[in-house]
Amino acid sequence: MKKVLKSKWFIFFVSLIVIPLLLYYLAFYSTLFLRHGDLTQQINSPNNTYTAKVYRFGSEGGLRVDVNSGLFGDKLIYWSWKEAEEIVEWIDETHIKINDRVLDVRSEKYDKRTMD
Repeated sequence: MKKVLKSKWFIFFVSLIVIPLLLYYLAFYSTLFLRHGDLTQQINSPNNTYTAKVYRFGSEGGLRVDVNSGLFGDKLIYWSWKEAEEIVEWIDETHIKINDRVLDVRSEKYDKRTMD
């Protein structure tokens, strides 16, 4: 009986820690709930390995860029707001330049919520 009571208290205290951390992550770092917006252009990499999809959203000039990443569909690599321009170009097969920011599509991303 005491073991069951101890395990219930342990689960209770762990969930008091885990649930707020999960909510914090979802609110400030997760891209799960970010909207796509309107697709404005698709740009293929020089060897056609990757395709960058550029989306505009919101009334404040939001910009989102996704790149296809194989089996798991598209991967968000750039998310920002108050972007007047939409200059997207491939530098080489794995590097893309988005409004003067160069990203390696295999490992880097820019998220204005956490970068500025």
